[in-house]
Amino acid sequence: MPLPPRPLYLAQRGPQLLAGPITAYALTQLAHRFVPAYESTTFQTVVAVLLSGPILFALLLSYDDVKNYFAARVLGARLPPRVLDYSPGNVWSIVKELRAVEAGYLTDGIEENAEYCGGYVFNLRILFQNRMITLEPEHLKAVTVVYEWR
Repeated sequence: MPLPPRPLYLAQRGPQLLAGPITAYALTQLAHRFVPAYESTTFQTVVAVLLSGPILFALLLSYDDVKNYFAARVLGARLPPRVLDYSPGNVWSIVKELRAVEAGYLTDGIEENAEYCGGYVFNLRILFQNRMITLEPEHLKAVTVVYEWR
């Protein structure tokens, strides 16, 4: 009998999810054992383990940004400007867009972002994924031609 999808998903993602806490716990235990001046309390160990997940996630996001930057440099390209939103996962951008939709003005937020970035091509990171937005007529024509042939 095959496993249901939820345990199978957790089994596949388990090493990624547990890498940070296990590493933080191992480092605190190694430091406690091999560094004579270091004395860790249980509270410090728990805090290190709990903060390791968000810290690892932030490092992976930064690594993704650097990787994309160097991939663009290798190809001789430039990354489009990014809409800055400091909420986790750019949730505030999603809320602003939903409010614009409720008001009946679908493109208000997009025009605002285009003005902020100084052009009609920009990067909007939504839920930790990069989304390239273009409003350039020539780009839209090219995309339309490509998708007509599929």
